[in-house]
Amino acid sequence: MGSGKREQNIVAGFAHHLLRDCRPVPMTLLHCYRAWGLSESELICLLRLIAPMLDRGRLSRAEVAAEFGCAEDSTQAITQPFCSRGLLEYDEKEGIYTCNGMINALYESWAVGNRPACATDRSTGSKSSRRRQNLQDSKEMQELSRLYRRFEQGFGRNLKYTESDRLRSWLDEEKIPPELIDEALTRAVMHDKCSFAYIYSILQDWQQKKLTTLELVRKYDIKQEQPAARSGRKTAEKKVDKHKYDELYEAILKE
Repeated sequence: MGSGKREQNIVAGFAHHLLRDCRPVPMTLLHCYRAWGLSESELICLLRLIAPMLDRGRLSRAEVAAEFGCAEDSTQAITQPFCSRGLLEYDEKEGIYTCNGMINALYESWAVGNRPACATDRSTGSKSSRRRQNLQDSKEMQELSRLYRRFEQGFGRNLKYTESDRLRSWLDEEKIPPELIDEALTRAVMHDKCSFAYIYSILQDWQQKKLTTLELVRKYDIKQEQPAARSGRKTAEKKVDKHKYDELYEAILKE
């Protein structure tokens, strides 16, 4: 056999090996990962995780560590962006990740674009409602992603699973405007008290004062500063203001 023929066979054999080595990539995922607030590098990371998850519906920490060549203690940093968005869920007792959230999100994206309109859809406009809801969910996911990164920067570390869940609950369950959460984080960083309890004490104080928007918060701040400025006690007031949330913070820690 000539060298040219032998080289062709080697290339053909490698092509077959390459095809067997391919992993499934859902096109729906490629179309909507930006709406979930994922970056390109995070998408690549997710693609490395989903092959066994799509096959078995679960993935252990050991498998994550083996895939990325790291210690099991480091897997949280890898999976955290997806857990914080609800795409992956971690069972601490079993030590496994599941991807039900991602499957549901992919299904919703697919259904909005592909489900044919039935009589109910045409009469009630439910398909349009689903499309609007999907857009709303995408915006909320982007807000959560943005806040998640802001908190990591402010805290100088990766968020814990419980912290990610709490941040999500502020948005989803308590319906706290993201701009208020962002502002409360900024003030906590300025006061060197980066904790969820302290940030929540700020949010609770605003809620009690009916300050439901960032504009109202800033107007209230200006109103509080004016008497101090007129009386020449502005500097002293600022020192007091630095600890204005301490009592609420201490009360939350005792709960």
